Amino acid sequence: MTLSPTSFTWAAVCCFGAALVLGPLVGEYGSFHYLHLGLGAALLAACLRDPQRMSAPLSGLAWRAFLLATLVWVEAASLTHFAAFNVSGVDFSIFDWMLASGARGQFGYSPIYDVNHLGVHSTFVLALLVPLHALLPSPLWLVTAGPLVLWLGLFPLRRLVRLCVGEHGGVLLVVSLAYVASTHVGRLATGAFRIENLIPLGTLWFLAGWMEQRRGIWLTAVALLFLTKEDAPLYLGSFATACLLFERPRRAEALTLLLGCFLWLGVYTQLIQPAFAQRPGYLTFWHEFGTTPGGVITGMISRPGAVLSRLSTSGLLAYFAPLLFLPWLSWRAAAGLLPTAFLLGTASYATMHDFRTYYPTPLLAFSVFGVLEIMRERKSRGWMMASLLALTLFPLIGFGYARVMSFSWARLQAVAEVRAAIASAPRVCGQVVVYPHLGYPPRLEPLFEVACADVPGTWVVVSEELDPSLPAPVMAEAIIKWRATRPLTQLGDFLVFGPPREE
Repeated sequence: MTLSPTSFTWAAVCCFGAALVLGPLVGEYGSFHYLHLGLGAALLAACLRDPQRMSAPLSGLAWRAFLLATLVWVEAASLTHFAAFNVSGVDFSIFDWMLASGARGQFGYSPIYDVNHLGVHSTFVLALLVPLHALLPSPLWLVTAGPLVLWLGLFPLRRLVRLCVGEHGGVLLVVSLAYVASTHVGRLATGAFRIENLIPLGTLWFLAGWMEQRRGIWLTAVALLFLTKEDAPLYLGSFATACLLFERPRRAEALTLLLGCFLWLGVYTQLIQPAFAQRPGYLTFWHEFGTTPGGVITGMISRPGAVLSRLSTSGLLAYFAPLLFLPWLSWRAAAGLLPTAFLLGTASYATMHDFRTYYPTPLLAFSVFGVLEIMRERKSRGWMMASLLALTLFPLIGFGYARVMSFSWARLQAVAEVRAAIASAPRVCGQVVVYPHLGYPPRLEPLFEVACADVPGTWVVVSEELDPSLPAPVMAEAIIKWRATRPLTQLGDFLVFGPPREE
Protein backbone atom coordinates (compact mmCIF):
# COMPACT_ATOMS: atom_id res chain seq x y z
CA MET A 1 0.00 0.00 0.00
CA THR A 2 1.29 3.46 -0.95
CA LEU A 3 1.86 5.62 2.08
CA SER A 4 -0.25 8.76 1.86
CA PRO A 5 -2.24 11.00 4.21
CA THR A 6 -5.36 9.02 3.33
CA SER A 7 -3.76 5.65 4.15
CA PHE A 8 -2.48 7.00 7.46
CA THR A 9 -5.96 8.34 8.21
CA TRP A 10 -7.43 4.87 7.71
CA ALA A 11 -4.69 3.52 9.99
CA ALA A 12 -5.72 6.06 12.63
CA VAL A 13 -9.35 4.97 12.25
CA CYS A 14 -8.28 1.36 12.87
CA CYS A 15 -6.27 2.43 15.94
CA PHE A 16 -9.26 4.21 17.44
CA GLY A 17 -11.36 1.10 16.77
CA ALA A 18 -8.75 -1.11 18.39
CA ALA A 19 -8.63 1.17 21.44
CA LEU A 20 -12.41 0.79 21.85
CA VAL A 21 -12.01 -2.98 22.11
CA LEU A 22 -8.67 -3.30 23.87
CA GLY A 23 -9.19 -0.64 26.55
CA PRO A 24 -11.81 -2.61 28.54
CA LEU A 25 -9.95 -5.90 27.95
CA VAL A 26 -6.36 -5.06 28.84
CA GLY A 27 -6.70 -1.75 30.65
CA GLU A 28 -4.34 1.18 30.27
CA TYR A 29 -2.01 -0.49 27.77
CA GLY A 30 -4.88 -0.99 25.33
CA SER A 31 -5.55 2.73 25.10
CA PHE A 32 -5.18 4.77 21.93
CA HIS A 33 -2.18 6.54 23.43
CA TYR A 34 0.08 3.53 23.01
CA LEU A 35 -1.18 2.80 19.50
CA HIS A 36 -0.59 6.45 18.71
CA LEU A 37 3.09 6.16 19.66
CA GLY A 38 3.75 3.95 16.64
CA LEU A 39 1.30 5.73 14.36
CA GLY A 40 2.75 9.16 15.17
CA ALA A 41 6.33 8.02 14.57
CA ALA A 42 5.43 6.43 11.23
CA LEU A 43 3.44 9.47 10.14
CA LEU A 44 6.28 11.85 10.99
CA ALA A 45 8.81 9.62 9.19
CA ALA A 46 6.63 9.61 6.08
CA CYS A 47 6.36 13.41 6.14
CA LEU A 48 10.14 13.66 6.40
CA ARG A 49 10.85 11.10 3.68
CA ASP A 50 8.30 12.19 1.09
CA PRO A 51 6.85 15.62 1.95
CA GLN A 52 5.37 16.05 -1.53
CA ARG A 53 3.27 12.88 -1.33
CA MET A 54 2.23 13.62 2.24
CA SER A 55 0.93 17.04 1.20
CA ALA A 56 -1.87 15.46 -0.84
CA PRO A 57 -5.42 16.18 0.37
CA LEU A 58 -7.28 13.60 2.41
CA SER A 59 -10.07 11.76 0.67
CA GLY A 60 -13.50 12.87 1.82
CA LEU A 61 -14.41 9.33 2.86
CA ALA A 62 -11.27 8.92 4.98
CA TRP A 63 -11.85 12.26 6.72
CA ARG A 64 -15.47 11.40 7.50
CA ALA A 65 -14.39 8.01 8.84
CA PHE A 66 -11.80 9.76 11.03
CA LEU A 67 -14.44 12.12 12.39
CA LEU A 68 -16.78 9.24 13.18
CA ALA A 69 -14.04 7.16 14.80
CA THR A 70 -12.84 10.00 17.01
CA LEU A 71 -16.40 10.87 18.06
CA VAL A 72 -17.20 7.28 19.02
CA TRP A 73 -13.89 6.95 20.85
CA VAL A 74 -14.17 10.14 22.89
CA GLU A 75 -17.83 9.44 23.75
CA ALA A 76 -16.96 5.88 24.78
CA ALA A 77 -14.18 7.18 27.02
CA SER A 78 -16.60 9.56 28.73
CA LEU A 79 -19.47 7.09 29.10
CA THR A 80 -17.32 4.24 30.41
CA HIS A 81 -15.55 6.44 32.95
CA PHE A 82 -18.96 7.54 34.19
CA ALA A 83 -20.26 3.97 34.26
CA ALA A 84 -17.15 2.88 36.17
CA PHE A 85 -17.84 5.49 38.91
CA ASN A 86 -14.65 7.24 37.88
CA VAL A 87 -16.09 10.76 37.48
CA SER A 88 -15.78 13.40 40.19
CA GLY A 89 -18.94 13.73 42.20
CA VAL A 90 -17.96 17.32 42.90
CA ASP A 91 -16.67 18.76 39.63
CA PHE A 92 -19.25 17.05 37.42
CA SER A 93 -22.24 17.37 39.72
CA ILE A 94 -21.81 21.11 40.13
CA PHE A 95 -22.84 21.52 36.50
CA ASP A 96 -25.34 18.66 36.47
CA TRP A 97 -27.22 20.18 39.39
CA MET A 98 -27.14 23.62 37.79
CA LEU A 99 -29.32 22.08 35.08
CA ALA A 100 -31.51 20.17 37.53
CA SER A 101 -32.05 23.34 39.56
CA GLY A 102 -32.84 25.25 36.38
CA ALA A 103 -35.70 22.86 35.70
CA ARG A 104 -36.93 23.70 39.21
CA GLY A 105 -36.69 27.45 38.64
CA GLN A 106 -33.32 27.99 40.35
CA PHE A 107 -30.89 27.90 37.41
CA GLY A 108 -27.29 27.94 38.59
CA TYR A 109 -27.88 26.61 42.10
CA SER A 110 -26.08 23.44 43.20
CA PRO A 111 -26.10 21.68 46.57
CA ILE A 112 -22.38 21.15 45.99
CA TYR A 113 -21.02 23.91 48.26
CA ASP A 114 -24.58 25.26 48.55
CA VAL A 115 -24.12 28.24 46.19
CA ASN A 116 -25.42 29.54 42.91
CA HIS A 117 -22.43 28.91 40.66
CA LEU A 118 -23.34 31.73 38.30
CA GLY A 119 -21.73 33.88 40.96
CA VAL A 120 -18.54 31.83 40.74
CA HIS A 121 -18.16 31.43 36.97
CA SER A 122 -20.11 32.98 34.10
CA THR A 123 -21.53 29.65 32.93
CA PHE A 124 -24.74 31.06 31.45
CA VAL A 125 -24.36 28.96 28.30
CA LEU A 126 -25.61 25.95 30.29
CA ALA A 127 -29.09 27.47 30.13
CA LEU A 128 -29.34 25.99 26.62
CA LEU A 129 -29.50 22.49 28.13
CA VAL A 130 -32.06 23.24 30.85
CA PRO A 131 -35.10 22.46 28.62
CA LEU A 132 -33.60 19.10 27.66
CA HIS A 133 -32.85 18.26 31.28
CA ALA A 134 -36.37 19.27 32.29
CA LEU A 135 -37.81 17.01 29.57
CA LEU A 136 -35.70 14.02 30.61
CA PRO A 137 -33.70 14.49 33.85
CA SER A 138 -30.44 12.61 33.43
CA PRO A 139 -26.71 13.17 33.94
CA LEU A 140 -26.17 11.64 30.49
CA TRP A 141 -26.94 14.98 28.84
CA LEU A 142 -23.67 16.33 30.16
CA VAL A 143 -21.79 13.03 30.02
CA THR A 144 -22.34 13.00 26.24
CA ALA A 145 -22.23 16.76 25.67
CA GLY A 146 -18.81 17.13 27.30
CA PRO A 147 -16.87 15.01 24.76
CA LEU A 148 -19.09 16.21 21.92
CA VAL A 149 -18.09 19.86 22.26
CA LEU A 150 -14.43 18.84 22.48
CA TRP A 151 -14.76 16.81 19.28
CA LEU A 152 -16.53 19.66 17.49
CA GLY A 153 -13.28 21.61 17.74
CA LEU A 154 -11.99 19.54 14.80
CA PHE A 155 -14.18 21.57 12.42
CA PRO A 156 -12.72 25.04 13.06
CA LEU A 157 -9.30 23.38 13.34
CA ARG A 158 -9.62 22.11 9.78
CA ARG A 159 -10.48 25.62 8.62
CA LEU A 160 -7.32 26.93 10.27
CA VAL A 161 -5.26 24.25 8.53
CA ARG A 162 -6.71 25.25 5.16
CA LEU A 163 -5.99 28.89 5.88
CA CYS A 164 -2.38 28.27 6.93
CA VAL A 165 -1.20 25.48 4.60
CA GLY A 166 -4.08 24.72 2.22
CA GLU A 167 -5.45 21.23 1.62
CA HIS A 168 -2.40 19.53 3.13
CA GLY A 169 -3.52 16.06 4.21
CA GLY A 170 -0.44 15.27 6.28
CA VAL A 171 -0.70 18.45 8.33
CA LEU A 172 -4.46 18.03 8.76
CA LEU A 173 -4.03 14.53 10.17
CA VAL A 174 -1.08 15.43 12.40
CA VAL A 175 -2.77 18.50 13.86
CA SER A 176 -6.10 16.69 14.33
CA LEU A 177 -4.36 13.94 16.28
CA ALA A 178 -2.40 16.55 18.23
CA TYR A 179 -5.71 18.05 19.32
CA VAL A 180 -8.10 15.16 19.88
CA ALA A 181 -5.52 12.74 21.34
CA SER A 182 -3.80 15.27 23.57
CA THR A 183 -3.68 14.68 27.30
CA HIS A 184 -5.52 17.97 27.79
CA VAL A 185 -8.55 16.84 25.80
CA GLY A 186 -8.23 13.42 27.46
CA ARG A 187 -8.49 14.82 30.97
CA LEU A 188 -11.59 16.78 30.05
CA ALA A 189 -13.25 13.92 28.15
CA THR A 190 -12.81 11.40 30.95
CA GLY A 191 -14.23 13.85 33.48
CA ALA A 192 -17.58 13.70 31.63
CA PHE A 193 -18.16 17.46 31.68
CA ARG A 194 -16.65 20.65 32.92
CA ILE A 195 -17.54 24.08 31.63
CA GLU A 196 -13.93 24.29 30.38
CA ASN A 197 -14.84 21.70 27.72
CA LEU A 198 -16.32 24.57 25.71
CA ILE A 199 -13.19 26.71 25.73
CA PRO A 200 -11.23 24.94 22.93
CA LEU A 201 -14.29 24.98 20.66
CA GLY A 202 -15.01 28.66 21.26
CA THR A 203 -11.37 29.70 20.93
CA LEU A 204 -10.78 27.73 17.72
CA TRP A 205 -13.90 29.24 16.13
CA PHE A 206 -12.78 32.69 17.27
CA LEU A 207 -9.37 32.19 15.66
CA ALA A 208 -10.87 30.77 12.48
CA GLY A 209 -13.33 33.64 12.20
CA TRP A 210 -10.67 36.25 12.96
CA MET A 211 -8.15 34.86 10.47
CA GLU A 212 -10.83 34.48 7.76
CA GLN A 213 -12.12 37.98 8.58
CA ARG A 214 -15.60 36.58 9.15
CA ARG A 215 -16.97 39.01 11.71
CA GLY A 216 -20.14 37.06 12.42
CA ILE A 217 -18.15 33.94 13.28
CA TRP A 218 -15.66 35.52 15.64
CA LEU A 219 -18.28 37.65 17.39
CA THR A 220 -20.42 34.57 18.00
CA ALA A 221 -17.38 32.74 19.36
CA VAL A 222 -16.59 35.66 21.67
CA ALA A 223 -20.15 35.59 23.02
CA LEU A 224 -19.84 31.83 23.63
CA LEU A 225 -16.57 32.29 25.53
CA PHE A 226 -17.93 35.18 27.61
CA LEU A 227 -20.91 33.03 28.63
CA THR A 228 -18.68 30.07 29.42
CA LYS A 229 -16.13 31.44 31.87
CA GLU A 230 -15.13 34.88 33.11
CA ASP A 231 -11.43 34.58 32.28
CA ALA A 232 -12.14 34.74 28.52
CA PRO A 233 -11.81 38.56 28.46
CA LEU A 234 -8.24 38.20 29.70
CA TYR A 235 -6.86 36.16 26.81
CA LEU A 236 -9.18 37.67 24.21
CA GLY A 237 -8.30 41.15 25.47
CA SER A 238 -4.60 40.35 25.27
CA PHE A 239 -5.11 39.08 21.71
CA ALA A 240 -6.98 42.29 20.82
CA THR A 241 -4.22 44.45 22.29
CA ALA A 242 -1.61 42.68 20.17
CA CYS A 243 -3.74 43.18 17.07
CA LEU A 244 -4.00 46.90 17.86
CA LEU A 245 -0.21 47.04 17.84
CA PHE A 246 0.65 44.73 14.94
CA GLU A 247 -2.42 44.43 12.69
CA ARG A 248 -3.03 48.02 11.69
CA PRO A 249 -5.73 47.46 9.03
CA ARG A 250 -7.94 45.79 11.64
CA ARG A 251 -7.54 48.25 14.47
CA ALA A 252 -11.25 49.08 14.55
CA GLU A 253 -12.19 45.43 15.05
CA ALA A 254 -9.43 44.92 17.59
CA LEU A 255 -10.57 47.98 19.56
CA THR A 256 -14.17 46.70 19.49
CA LEU A 257 -13.02 43.36 20.85
CA LEU A 258 -10.89 44.98 23.55
CA LEU A 259 -13.71 47.28 24.70
CA GLY A 260 -16.10 44.33 24.73
CA CYS A 261 -13.69 42.41 26.97
CA PHE A 262 -13.43 45.30 29.42
CA LEU A 263 -17.21 45.78 29.42
CA TRP A 264 -18.09 42.13 30.03
CA LEU A 265 -15.43 41.67 32.71
CA GLY A 266 -16.72 44.75 34.50
CA VAL A 267 -20.38 43.77 34.24
CA TYR A 268 -19.78 40.25 35.46
CA THR A 269 -17.40 40.99 38.35
CA GLN A 270 -19.00 44.23 39.52
CA LEU A 271 -22.71 43.55 38.95
CA ILE A 272 -23.48 39.87 38.40
CA GLN A 273 -21.20 38.26 41.00
CA PRO A 274 -22.32 40.65 43.78
CA ALA A 275 -25.94 39.95 42.82
CA PHE A 276 -25.33 36.32 43.74
CA ALA A 277 -23.48 37.43 46.90
CA GLN A 278 -20.37 35.55 45.85
CA ARG A 279 -16.74 36.25 46.58
CA PRO A 280 -15.07 33.56 44.49
CA GLY A 281 -12.70 31.34 46.43
CA TYR A 282 -10.24 31.25 43.54
CA LEU A 283 -9.04 34.74 44.46
CA THR A 284 -6.99 33.03 47.17
CA PHE A 285 -5.06 31.02 44.56
CA TRP A 286 -2.44 33.82 44.47
CA HIS A 287 -2.32 34.37 48.23
CA GLU A 288 1.48 34.67 48.11
CA PHE A 289 0.94 38.09 46.53
CA GLY A 290 -2.48 39.12 47.85
CA THR A 291 -6.09 38.06 48.37
CA THR A 292 -7.88 40.64 46.22
CA PRO A 293 -7.33 41.44 42.54
CA GLY A 294 -5.78 44.80 43.41
CA GLY A 295 -3.66 43.28 46.15
CA VAL A 296 -2.36 40.54 43.86
CA ILE A 297 -1.38 43.06 41.16
CA THR A 298 0.34 45.32 43.70
CA GLY A 299 2.12 42.37 45.28
CA MET A 300 3.43 41.16 41.93
CA ILE A 301 4.66 44.60 40.89
CA SER A 302 6.47 45.07 44.19
CA ARG A 303 8.06 41.60 44.11
CA PRO A 304 9.25 40.87 40.56
CA GLY A 305 11.81 38.38 41.84
CA ALA A 306 9.09 36.28 43.44
CA VAL A 307 7.11 36.40 40.21
CA LEU A 308 10.08 35.13 38.19
CA SER A 309 10.74 32.44 40.79
CA ARG A 310 7.16 31.19 40.60
CA LEU A 311 7.22 31.13 36.79
CA SER A 312 10.54 29.30 36.61
CA THR A 313 9.36 26.52 38.93
CA SER A 314 5.92 26.08 37.35
CA GLY A 315 4.65 23.62 34.76
CA LEU A 316 5.17 26.21 32.02
CA LEU A 317 8.30 24.59 30.58
CA ALA A 318 6.87 21.07 30.72
CA TYR A 319 3.73 22.19 28.88
CA PHE A 320 5.51 23.90 25.99
CA ALA A 321 8.65 21.74 25.70
CA PRO A 322 6.90 19.05 23.60
CA LEU A 323 5.76 21.86 21.29
CA LEU A 324 9.39 23.01 21.03
CA PHE A 325 8.09 26.40 22.29
CA LEU A 326 7.03 27.20 18.71
CA PRO A 327 3.67 28.80 19.65
CA TRP A 328 5.57 31.66 21.30
CA LEU A 329 7.09 32.60 17.93
CA SER A 330 3.65 33.65 16.66
CA TRP A 331 2.68 37.02 18.06
CA ARG A 332 -1.03 36.21 17.80
CA ALA A 333 -0.68 32.91 19.63
CA ALA A 334 1.72 34.39 22.19
CA ALA A 335 -0.74 37.16 23.00
CA GLY A 336 -3.50 34.63 23.60
CA LEU A 337 -1.24 32.37 25.67
CA LEU A 338 0.33 35.00 27.89
CA PRO A 339 -2.48 35.74 30.41
CA THR A 340 -3.28 32.11 31.20
CA ALA A 341 0.38 31.04 31.27
CA PHE A 342 1.22 33.91 33.62
CA LEU A 343 -1.71 33.31 35.97
CA LEU A 344 -1.02 29.58 36.22
CA GLY A 345 2.72 30.04 36.54
CA THR A 346 2.45 32.52 39.41
CA ALA A 347 -0.34 30.74 41.30
CA SER A 348 0.21 29.65 44.89
CA TYR A 349 -2.27 26.80 44.40
CA ALA A 350 -0.11 23.80 43.46
CA THR A 351 -2.49 22.23 40.94
CA MET A 352 -2.65 25.44 38.94
CA HIS A 353 1.04 26.19 39.34
CA ASP A 354 1.91 22.76 37.92
CA PHE A 355 -0.45 23.21 34.93
CA ARG A 356 -2.45 20.13 35.97
CA THR A 357 -6.04 18.95 35.44
CA TYR A 358 -8.31 21.34 33.52
CA TYR A 359 -6.52 24.61 34.33
CA PRO A 360 -4.35 24.82 31.17
CA THR A 361 -7.38 24.37 28.88
CA PRO A 362 -7.33 27.98 27.54
CA LEU A 363 -3.78 27.31 26.26
CA LEU A 364 -4.76 24.39 24.01
CA ALA A 365 -6.29 26.18 21.01
CA PHE A 366 -3.72 28.98 20.98
CA SER A 367 -0.89 26.44 21.22
CA VAL A 368 -2.00 24.42 18.21
CA PHE A 369 -2.84 27.59 16.29
CA GLY A 370 0.61 29.00 17.04
CA VAL A 371 2.32 26.03 15.38
CA LEU A 372 0.06 26.42 12.33
CA GLU A 373 1.02 30.09 12.22
CA ILE A 374 4.69 29.07 12.00
CA MET A 375 3.83 26.90 8.98
CA ARG A 376 1.99 29.82 7.38
CA GLU A 377 4.63 32.46 8.00
CA ARG A 378 7.89 30.48 7.75
CA LYS A 379 7.61 28.32 4.68
CA SER A 380 11.01 26.64 4.65
CA ARG A 381 11.26 22.86 4.85
CA GLY A 382 13.10 23.12 8.18
CA TRP A 383 10.32 25.06 9.88
CA MET A 384 7.69 22.72 8.42
CA MET A 385 9.48 19.67 9.81
CA ALA A 386 9.99 21.33 13.20
CA SER A 387 6.29 22.16 13.32
CA LEU A 388 5.27 18.61 12.42
CA LEU A 389 7.63 17.25 15.07
CA ALA A 390 6.14 19.57 17.69
CA LEU A 391 2.58 18.54 16.79
CA THR A 392 3.56 14.87 16.89
CA LEU A 393 5.20 15.14 20.30
CA PHE A 394 2.43 17.24 21.88
CA PRO A 395 -0.11 14.41 22.38
CA LEU A 396 2.52 11.77 23.11
CA ILE A 397 4.13 13.42 26.14
CA GLY A 398 2.24 13.96 29.35
CA PHE A 399 -0.35 12.34 31.59
CA GLY A 400 -4.12 12.17 31.45
CA TYR A 401 -4.85 10.73 28.02
CA ALA A 402 -8.32 9.27 27.45
CA ARG A 403 -9.08 5.58 27.38
CA VAL A 404 -12.12 3.33 27.34
CA MET A 405 -12.68 1.53 30.65
CA SER A 406 -14.39 -1.65 31.78
CA PHE A 407 -17.34 -1.35 34.15
CA SER A 408 -19.87 -3.49 36.00
CA TRP A 409 -23.37 -3.79 34.57
CA ALA A 410 -24.53 -5.31 37.87
CA ARG A 411 -23.35 -2.21 39.75
CA LEU A 412 -25.20 0.07 37.32
CA GLN A 413 -28.37 -2.00 37.81
CA ALA A 414 -27.97 -1.78 41.57
CA VAL A 415 -27.53 1.98 41.57
CA ALA A 416 -30.66 2.30 39.41
CA GLU A 417 -32.53 0.51 42.20
CA VAL A 418 -30.97 2.92 44.69
CA ARG A 419 -32.27 5.88 42.67
CA ALA A 420 -35.77 4.44 42.78
CA ALA A 421 -35.53 3.83 46.53
CA ILE A 422 -34.51 7.42 47.38
CA ALA A 423 -36.45 9.30 44.69
CA SER A 424 -38.95 10.72 47.18
CA ALA A 425 -36.66 10.99 50.21
CA PRO A 426 -36.78 14.60 51.49
CA ARG A 427 -33.03 14.76 52.04
CA VAL A 428 -30.24 12.39 51.00
CA CYS A 429 -26.52 12.38 51.85
CA GLY A 430 -24.59 10.54 49.16
CA GLN A 431 -21.02 9.30 49.15
CA VAL A 432 -19.19 11.69 46.83
CA VAL A 433 -18.10 9.06 44.29
CA VAL A 434 -21.70 7.79 44.06
CA TYR A 435 -23.29 11.24 44.03
CA PRO A 436 -23.60 11.69 40.21
CA HIS A 437 -25.56 8.42 39.97
CA LEU A 438 -28.20 9.16 42.61
CA GLY A 439 -30.69 11.08 40.49
CA TYR A 440 -32.47 14.21 41.66
CA PRO A 441 -34.34 13.74 44.95
CA PRO A 442 -35.73 16.91 46.55
CA ARG A 443 -32.47 17.52 48.39
CA LEU A 444 -29.20 15.68 47.67
CA GLU A 445 -26.13 16.59 49.71
CA PRO A 446 -22.54 15.37 49.21
CA LEU A 447 -21.16 13.37 52.11
CA PHE A 448 -18.19 15.65 52.76
CA GLU A 449 -18.57 15.09 56.52
CA VAL A 450 -20.32 12.45 58.61
CA ALA A 451 -22.38 15.26 60.19
CA CYS A 452 -24.25 15.53 56.86
CA ALA A 453 -26.28 12.50 58.00
CA ASP A 454 -27.32 14.06 61.32
CA VAL A 455 -30.03 16.37 59.96
CA PRO A 456 -33.44 14.91 60.88
CA GLY A 457 -35.11 12.93 58.10
CA THR A 458 -31.88 12.32 56.18
CA TRP A 459 -31.25 9.17 54.15
CA VAL A 460 -27.67 8.02 53.51
CA VAL A 461 -26.24 6.17 50.51
CA VAL A 462 -22.73 4.69 50.62
CA SER A 463 -20.72 1.84 49.12
CA GLU A 464 -17.92 0.04 50.92
CA GLU A 465 -16.54 -1.11 47.55
CA LEU A 466 -15.85 2.36 46.16
CA ASP A 467 -13.64 5.29 47.13
CA PRO A 468 -14.94 6.30 50.59
CA SER A 469 -14.23 10.01 49.93
CA LEU A 470 -13.91 10.42 53.69
CA PRO A 471 -10.90 8.93 55.51
CA ALA A 472 -11.44 5.15 55.49
CA PRO A 473 -11.50 4.74 59.31
CA VAL A 474 -14.04 7.58 59.61
CA MET A 475 -16.30 6.02 56.98
CA ALA A 476 -16.00 2.55 58.53
CA GLU A 477 -16.92 3.87 61.99
CA ALA A 478 -19.88 5.81 60.60
CA ILE A 479 -21.22 2.72 58.79
CA ILE A 480 -21.04 0.69 62.02
CA LYS A 481 -23.03 3.42 63.79
CA TRP A 482 -25.62 3.69 61.00
CA ARG A 483 -26.10 -0.09 60.93
CA ALA A 484 -26.94 0.03 64.64
CA THR A 485 -29.31 3.00 64.52
CA ARG A 486 -30.93 3.11 61.07
CA PRO A 487 -32.98 0.79 58.87
CA LEU A 488 -30.77 -0.64 56.11
CA THR A 489 -31.51 -1.77 52.58
CA GLN A 490 -28.61 -3.33 50.72
CA LEU A 491 -28.79 -3.13 46.93
CA GLY A 492 -25.77 -4.74 45.34
CA ASP A 493 -22.68 -2.87 46.55
CA PHE A 494 -24.77 -0.01 47.96
CA LEU A 495 -26.02 0.53 51.49
CA VAL A 496 -29.16 2.67 51.75
CA PHE A 497 -29.81 3.85 55.30
CA GLY A 498 -33.15 5.39 56.19
CA PRO A 499 -33.59 8.04 58.92
CA PRO A 500 -32.78 6.88 62.49
CA ARG A 501 -35.42 4.54 63.92
CA GLU A 502 -36.34 6.87 66.79
CA GLU A 503 -37.43 9.61 64.37
